[in-house]
Amino acid sequence: MFAFLSTMVAHAQETLSIVFLTDKDRVEQQQDANGFKQGHNSHILKLERDRSLLVRGIFEGGNEMLIMNTASIQQAREWMTGDPSLKNHFKMEILPWAPRIGTTCPAQENVKNEPLTFIQYNIYITKFNVREAPVLFRDHDEHLSKLVKTGNVVYEGLFGNNDGGILIMKGEVDPAVIMTDPAVINGIVEPVIKTLWITHGSFCKLG
Repeated sequence: MFAFLSTMVAHAQETLSIVFLTDKDRVEQQQDANGFKQGHNSHILKLERDRSLLVRGIFEGGNEMLIMNTASIQQAREWMTGDPSLKNHFKMEILPWAPRIGTTCPAQENVKNEPLTFIQYNIYITKFNVREAPVLFRDHDEHLSKLVKTGNVVYEGLFGNNDGGILIMKGEVDPAVIMTDPAVINGIVEPVIKTLWITHGSFCKLG
């Protein structure tokens, strides 16, 4: 549903996979908190060493986003097999991911984490807006293009199957910057705005 702008096509890269780990909100989490964290972090380090995992981001509250170095959802799922966090702590969602702006760089040791603004765009097509959808998605991409020109966008792209996309920007962003998007105003795109902690330099252009 999202129209590709010519300015973004030039930066389009290979398809990857993106994993979202979300708390199951179960009592068992508290009972096995220490074991879960140690085993989970060990599994993440192994994936990083193997270059299976390109970027790990942690949201305020503890949920995570993982960018995996494969276009195969099945491969990404296999790489996550054995992570003890999936037993009681996290539920996992894996989506195909096509970055259009920004690139990933290997994480460096002993480098601090820093907060970024993460925006996930969810799409809502109804009988009331379907006719206006092409124009609204064009306006949405034009809005994104203006944000890119500010130099504050470090990563942007689309999920597969017209499932929306994400935008990641430096530092703290005034919500009005996102909410003035014509597609958001008209309700066809709903943004979810969060703080995401990422190792400095993970998106190459930070700093």
